[in-house]
Amino acid sequence: MKTKKELIQTAHWIQAVVLGLNLCPFAHSVFKNDTIRYTLCETDNEAEIEKIFKEELQWLIDHPLTSTSFIILAHQNDFLIYLDLIENLNHYLQEHEMDEHFQIASFHPKYIFAGSTESDPANYTNRSPYPMIHILRESELSKGIDRYPNTDDIPKNNIRLLRKMGLEEIQKILNESNNQ
Repeated sequence: MKTKKELIQTAHWIQAVVLGLNLCPFAHSVFKNDTIRYTLCETDNEAEIEKIFKEELQWLIDHPLTSTSFIILAHQNDFLIYLDLIENLNHYLQEHEMDEHFQIASFHPKYIFAGSTESDPANYTNRSPYPMIHILRESELSKGIDRYPNTDDIPKNNIRLLRKMGLEEIQKILNESNNQ
């Protein structure tokens, strides 16, 4: 079976950027233990994406040894539509009282924080090769938080690191990662 390039590039991005730059100190063990699930979504239809999201939640419920899941949206490029989708999915979690068990982290190649400029290196804390819905288990987050002091410092440290690195160095790492 041929592995889709989106799945390979996502795994390389996690390894080179998320782990390589230590943007998420909690991610090392789940990557090392191979408890990350990758699901490729090849539609841009919101109803179909929501269906895949719900199926992925059920899969995680049925497979408790899987720590986290990335739904890779191969064809959802509009950042504002993506943000609306994330909001709707978060609402679904709350509405069904699943937010006690799962959380969504959002990643998109065009991610821009409110009040930021497109060229601000800090945006790369949430920029990825493809739009993604990252489903995290609250129990896994709690374990990570228990092991890592000062979790409030993580975003500040990431922003400081990426701004110090600058766009050119970040782009070099991303290009190397995408060419794996």
